[in-house]
Amino acid sequence: MTKTVFLAATLATVFVFAMMTNPVFASNDPKKIVSASASAGTITIVADGTVGQVIPKSPNKIAAYVAITDAGAFAVAAHFGIDDDDATNDHEWHSHGFTLDANNCIATINYVGAASVSGDTITVTGTGATTVSSAFFAFLKISPVDGSICVHRVF
Repeated sequence: MTKTVFLAATLATVFVFAMMTNPVFASNDPKKIVSASASAGTITIVADGTVGQVIPKSPNKIAAYVAITDAGAFAVAAHFGIDDDDATNDHEWHSHGFTLDANNCIATINYVGAASVSGDTITVTGTGATTVSSAFFAFLKISPVDGSICVHRVF
């Protein structure tokens, strides 16, 4: 019985430590989106707290604040180790227009808009959007097999 309790306590400690140091868990969870709007091609997303802290440290994960608008879907993303034309450093938050296929994987992606993150607000200019129908935070995964990028978890 003592060995079982000790083993369980040890495993629980390791699990808690892993959650605290892994950017997709615990203290680095994305901030809940409070509001999202668009006007004259500019999308504004406001979250409950400071945004922009969740930047994956794994080359197969992407963090993204997403807005679905009348001009299409836009993601303000940060990721590790992928060299996009629109970001000098992919750990920087930058914007993409995209579509998903039936499997919730990216079917098309383009470099549209200019993103900025400040405090609790994300702004994307140059999108052509005038209304937002929904907004959320998502983690995406890049398949090591075929390179597809698919939605992993939506918050």
